[in-house]
Amino acid sequence: MSREVSGSHQLDINDDGHFSTVLVGIGDLDTRAITVANAGHLNPLIVVGPESGYAATKVGPPLGVEPIAYSPTTFVLPPGSAFLAFTDGLVERRGESIEVGLERLEHAATASDPSLDGLLSRIVDDLAHEGSEDDVAILAFRWRNAAGAQGSDTGPVRG
Repeated sequence: MSREVSGSHQLDINDDGHFSTVLVGIGDLDTRAITVANAGHLNPLIVVGPESGYAATKVGPPLGVEPIAYSPTTFVLPPGSAFLAFTDGLVERRGESIEVGLERLEHAATASDPSLDGLLSRIVDDLAHEGSEDDVAILAFRWRNAAGAQGSDTGPVRG
């Protein structure tokens, strides 16, 4: 499916100094397909058992930077996988490359309890810190396999 998502006309960095990074998506419960459009946001993390990887999306500029049509990316998640979208406040640290924070998140996500609650608790414990200069938000869900269990032998999605 090839369609484009138009950018916002509510924010304009030239008019009001505001812009926003956004990851917007929709999921199909039957096929486990996720379609996302990315406006300058960090790519979501996909966790499958002890493996993880960042989904490769078509990253456009943040909303409010320039009028643009955003290209969606669709990928299918394996049964038992977890999808994590997060704000940069979770992984950014002053004076440190963001790559270090992204690696820290991958490590925390794969060294965790297999339950979604355990996964999120580990991530927050390991990455959220006092005195953060930015917001921290995480949206996460886990697909269950046909038997309702949370495990899977399929590796992470790499787009």
